[in-house]
Amino acid sequence: MSDTKYTPGPWRAATDHPYTTDAGTDCVSVFALSDAEKRPARVHGDTEEQAIANARLIAVAPELLESLTRAMVWLNKAEADGLHLGCAAPNDLPQCRAQAEAAIAKATP
Repeated sequence: MSDTKYTPGPWRAATDHPYTTDAGTDCVSVFALSDAEKRPARVHGDTEEQAIANARLIAVAPELLESLTRAMVWLNKAEADGLHLGCAAPNDLPQCRAQAEAAIAKATP
């Protein structure tokens, strides 16, 4: 994904260095592995544990987006080629596709 508008991944949550802001909020920074000075996010939580969990989820966002985008390419090709996808609930496929496309669209406006 070379044309991204966000800080390129991979990112890492600094879970070994949580801190408390002056306002008393638990916080964890998320760093770009390519440049530790780039911090795409400072993630807050009601507790340190929640801040760490939130940061881990946000840190993996670039990888999740790339994986979902690649899965959609594969799915579209498989359907275009007429391959049977073996879905246990084929009626769920349109809803799954719509959710995936909506998530990709939110991340790449």
